[in-house]
Amino acid sequence: MRAFTKAMNKKDKGFTLIELLVVIIIIGILAAIAIPIFLNQRKKGVDASIKSDVKQFATQVETYYTDNQTYPASSSGWSAAGTDITVGSETVTVSDGNHLKYTLSGNTYVICGYNTKGTADAETNAFKYDSAAGGLQTAKANDCGATTP
Repeated sequence: MRAFTKAMNKKDKGFTLIELLVVIIIIGILAAIAIPIFLNQRKKGVDASIKSDVKQFATQVETYYTDNQTYPASSSGWSAAGTDITVGSETVTVSDGNHLKYTLSGNTYVICGYNTKGTADAETNAFKYDSAAGGLQTAKANDCGATTP
């Protein structure tokens, strides 16, 4: 009978409620740290797509200038989200959710872009390609004529 009792005691051992709560709290702390970092990385990915679209648009504008010795006329405002834009005979493919705006002033132009899922938006910040300033930079809304599409 004594051997039977020893076997039962070994099987009955397990985790206490305190031990389980400590493990759950540790997992919760790790999740609280990881989730904001993940969300920030998503925004950086969206920002990279905006920068890429703005640079691609600038390349097409320069190609148009090379072919025609003049820059294309300004756009009427912010493009609809993810809508492709035609520059001369070429099409600029715009990523989903990205808005672009092209403004020509004399022999210089500005291309602005934003996406509401990124860190830039039309009301506060945007990514701007300024041909006079020499490339891509972040800009305040008034630099791009902040009118939400």
